[in-house]
Amino acid sequence: MRLVTAVAFLFVLANHLAAAPVPKESAKESYYPTAPGTKWVYRQENREWAEEITKSDRRKAETLLTVRITEGGTSYDDTYSITDGGLTKLTTGEFRIERLLLKLPVKKGNEWSVDVPVQAGLLAEGGTAAAGDAEAVDVPAGQYRAVPVRFTVTKADGRELPKPGRTYTHWYAPDVGLVKFRCKDGGAEVVRVLKAFTPAAKK
Repeated sequence: MRLVTAVAFLFVLANHLAAAPVPKESAKESYYPTAPGTKWVYRQENREWAEEITKSDRRKAETLLTVRITEGGTSYDDTYSITDGGLTKLTTGEFRIERLLLKLPVKKGNEWSVDVPVQAGLLAEGGTAAAGDAEAVDVPAGQYRAVPVRFTVTKADGRELPKPGRTYTHWYAPDVGLVKFRCKDGGAEVVRVLKAFTPAAKK
């Protein structure tokens, strides 16, 4: 009798588990939009320019983006790769960059090396990048909770520097991308801020 009862219990339990809904995989946090038509406007000192995603090519484990940069009457394209492992800038204009901008998933203390290929017409910098804790960032486009990534330059055009050089800090906000940038070189400082952000129109 006990054996029959146990078998019946296991049968009911199996049916319950089979009927139970399968938990959905938690959505991965995105730190860069991928929809064509997404637009940013940036301001840096007396300069102002617009950026717009013009092409998005979704592959099995990678999304390739083309972003058109327009300043005055001049424009050129940047290209990016987004995978589960991170956001990488592939090219800017005619130059190959192949630089990991943000390692995913985002975690304080994440570090990675940067080594831009040496090529004529471009200052190829290398060094170490590290992610910090998300923090509130105020820019003309609004307030964002953004992750700072600090890149310390230790190499230029393939040559090691005698001591660490300039530092670049980029702040990335979920679903928006870059909201602030700061370059420090000795006593000099250059800051770029997001002036406006326009998500792509929903289809």
